[in-house]
Amino acid sequence: MTSTRTRSLLAGLSVVALLAPPAFAQTNTKVGNLPAASAVSSTDVFPGSQGCTAAPPSAGCTATDGVTAAQIKTFTSTAPTFNTYAGLHAVTSITAGATAQLGTGGTVVCTTSHVCDSLSGELTITTGTGTLAAGTIFTINFADTRTNIPNCVVSNYGTSTAGSSINSHTDTETTNTLASASTLSASNTYTVRYSCGGN
Repeated sequence: MTSTRTRSLLAGLSVVALLAPPAFAQTNTKVGNLPAASAVSSTDVFPGSQGCTAAPPSAGCTATDGVTAAQIKTFTSTAPTFNTYAGLHAVTSITAGATAQLGTGGTVVCTTSHVCDSLSGELTITTGTGTLAAGTIFTINFADTRTNIPNCVVSNYGTSTAGSSINSHTDTETTNTLASASTLSASNTYTVRYSCGGN
């Protein structure tokens, strides 16, 4: 016959047993908090909302399992493709005209603080001494050969000396170059801007 004390003890154990959750065995794969030296196989499954049996994205994806390491690599290693516009590249060179057009010591350079590329830019033209004749003042050599002539627009020349501005010039362009010709005054500084569209 069971004593009162024993019955009370058994009743208490029954309550504890009912309150304790059942223990379940859990199998882990190499998916979380891996140390730096751990190797991950391409077939290891990473938990996710959907698993793919083919290279993602594809219609062979199911919504049951995780994603394998090989499939994650496919996601992360796929780089986007961007269209590159030829006009965004720097010009190969800016060639100054001959001494007959620029005078002795004359120069043509990209204006300080400006960017001269295949799309647009500003040039500083400094003429030297001597008697100047009409002809090619500068040639801009584009870094990229365009498919079509880019329809460059060249602004009127300006000068630091009053009364000697040049209001007419001839511009010739190809898919590779832009050249401008006119007659300049000796010992002057001019600026000219160009803008080229097309592709």
